[in-house]
Amino acid sequence: MWHCGFHVSIYSGNGVIHSPPFSDYDFPWGCIEILKKIKKMVETRQPQVPYEEMIECIAIANAGRISQKEKRKVYLKEIWKND
Repeated sequence: MWHCGFHVSIYSGNGVIHSPPFSDYDFPWGCIEILKKIKKMVETRQPQVPYEEMIECIAIANAGRISQKEKRKVYLKEIWKND
């Protein structure tokens, strides 16, 4: 049986932090809710969260990528101009 899990890893010049995994065995109802949201998004063709929230998540990921590559702090305001 397939299952999924989530975790976060943060790397910096000061060290590394790994969160413990959180799987669908820990919270099986969460998977059901995610699938319901995906189904609703497909049926309505509307996102389940505001576009700004999705863009912010992408900007955070990009900031992390740049920070790792350039070995420096990268602030969200450098990546995302939320005017």
